[in-house]
Amino acid sequence: MSGFSNYERAGRYPATNCEGNSATEMHCDHREWTSDVACWQDDIVQWQADLDRVLSGLKEWQSTLEIHQQALAKQSDALSAMRQALLKHEHALAEVERGGDSGDLIVCSYAHQEESARHQQQKVCHEAVKQWHRAIVSQWERLHKAIFGLPSF
Repeated sequence: MSGFSNYERAGRYPATNCEGNSATEMHCDHREWTSDVACWQDDIVQWQADLDRVLSGLKEWQSTLEIHQQALAKQSDALSAMRQALLKHEHALAEVERGGDSGDLIVCSYAHQEESARHQQQKVCHEAVKQWHRAIVSQWERLHKAIFGLPSF
């Protein structure tokens, strides 16, 4: 989509070069107006094809957003599980500090290393999702403003 109609690209706005009241001048106006109508009809055909592509794309976009929504729900559940695991590990560590044996501290140390690796992986993943999400929402807001900010006809 170029944003300009064939009519506008042709530089024929406003569209009359044959003003007058004689029959010849009126015929000239009618030929020019017929040409304008043909250009406008071409524009409509192109715009309909453009909208068909947009609507098809919206279906894909909606599907992608629904997948993103499901992924966010799974991510929220995973974060809740991480929080529970952290609390469990923290309680185990507190027990060791209150008098557990050194073997328990070694077990806690290994668990802590695994948690650290998971946390770093989650941090990277979360940042990537955040950037993608912000980009999608930003583009949606621009599109929404472009569509609903247009003057009504």
